[in-house]
Amino acid sequence: MRLSARSEYGLLALVDLASAPGGLPVAAREIAERRGIPSAFLEQLLADLRRAGIVRSTRGAHGGFALARNAAAITALEIVEALEGPIVPSV
Repeated sequence: MRLSARSEYGLLALVDLASAPGGLPVAAREIAERRGIPSAFLEQLLADLRRAGIVRSTRGAHGGFALARNAAAITALEIVEALEGPIVPSV
């Protein structure tokens, strides 16, 4: 299965957030630098993931993005569908 850049970058960002110590918010800029993702594109992806209830955002000096729930409860399919739309099997 091939993933689009949206899905691949979204999954990489979620892996980064899942490994954040103590579930603390991580700035999108930091994720973009670590993972080699264009910052503006990552901001769009994180906004879509926030609307889907997968991540939460916090404003302010110590703000950023964090997982909205336990990492074990989030599936790759859920992330891909949040970024790409519903996946329908091809016959």
